[in-house]
Amino acid sequence: MKINTSSTIITITLIIIGLFLAILLKLPLWIVWIFLLSLVIIFLTKKRAPAATLVVWVIIIVVNLGLLVFAQIPIYSQKIDLKPFFQQQKNYLTFSINDSTQHLKQQKATIIIKHLNPPTTITIPLRDENLTSQKYEVFSQDRILFVSKSKNIKSWANIYLWDGTIIRILPQTSLYLSEIFKNLDNPLLSKTHLQLQRGNIWFSNVRTILKDDSFNINTQDGTVIIRWTAGLISKIASGTIVFPHDHFLEIKTKKFQKVVAPRQIVEFTQSTLNQLDLDQLKQLLWQQISDFIKLMPQLDKQFVQDYYQSLQNFIKQNFDTAWSQTQQLKRLSVWKMKALSLINPTYKQNLEQFETYQLLTQGGDIKLNLEQINAYLVTIPLNPSIEKLKLDYLKSQAQKNIEYLKTYIINQANKLATQGQFEKALEALKWINFNLAF
Repeated sequence: MKINTSSTIITITLIIIGLFLAILLKLPLWIVWIFLLSLVIIFLTKKRAPAATLVVWVIIIVVNLGLLVFAQIPIYSQKIDLKPFFQQQKNYLTFSINDSTQHLKQQKATIIIKHLNPPTTITIPLRDENLTSQKYEVFSQDRILFVSKSKNIKSWANIYLWDGTIIRILPQTSLYLSEIFKNLDNPLLSKTHLQLQRGNIWFSNVRTILKDDSFNINTQDGTVIIRWTAGLISKIASGTIVFPHDHFLEIKTKKFQKVVAPRQIVEFTQSTLNQLDLDQLKQLLWQQISDFIKLMPQLDKQFVQDYYQSLQNFIKQNFDTAWSQTQQLKRLSVWKMKALSLINPTYKQNLEQFETYQLLTQGGDIKLNLEQINAYLVTIPLNPSIEKLKLDYLKSQAQKNIEYLKTYIINQANKLATQGQFEKALEALKWINFNLAF
């Protein structure tokens, strides 16, 4: 058996075509070198034993074709950047109208928005039938007033902040938006400071909080420090009432600092803190307060889901690109990035970005290194996987100062409370109250 000239020409032609395609498709340089090496091997082996030469040439052709196919498997080459999403989010006020137009007219129910810069006042009578479809943008240092003849009104106003926070303003309430600071360099260092001057508000916060001053609601009596929870705050003549619905929160006054457990109702002043029961709460506020407390988490849940969905849609629209392929092709791509990451750190970064994309859009059992966990990734815990990463991140930050340590412990206690392990959660609460109060 002889390796004739035509076989040599065909083999060399196939290799040259592969080399041309590699250059034309701008494939990695190492693939081009393999094609060139293949040509050298063909020239060196063409005078060898025909059978062995034929086997070598067939292997070379198969390897080169395999490399061409391998090179065409897409890799994830985008860098996840959530900054533009948060940048475009605004703070706005809407209305939940649950009373008849006639009743609202009789009560003279009105929302007043006082802007500081430029100084303007917007007066919005709630009897307007088209009010539910309207939005009003609000800003830091705005004052919001819900005025009415009495509290006998089932309607309220909603403030939706850039980070998914919800503030619901009830009748005869005055709220000052002291500071709404969006830190785009590190969203965990953003600040929301509200001043409840009188009345009742319901709050719901989903942004990860790092420091004591990240989310505060202040009254004349003291400061309520919010960390990823929902609840009721009321400013009445005798003091401030706080009801955390699902997680722990802190109360800080000039005289003391205390962590309050979920479902506890407390009234505090600058120097006192007393626990209340539901009957006492009804007497101090209004009889239907329990119905209101049951309704609010349901409404919050729908808005938060919509907010999460908008964030996920942003990620898919901006960072999906080549990932509409079949699941099998995605697996091949992951294998490719894992293999090439052993010889090129760029592919390791590609793999990490793909894992981040998967984590944000699907969750699941994806483990990231601590170096991959950044502030933007854990600012809004979209799913349980990110909630776990949030705890890992907070734990890594806890070594820096006492505020971060306290935040980590409270988040751990929140997790335990959510899982029904209230005794362990309360142990963490006691530790904070006795060791970190100052």
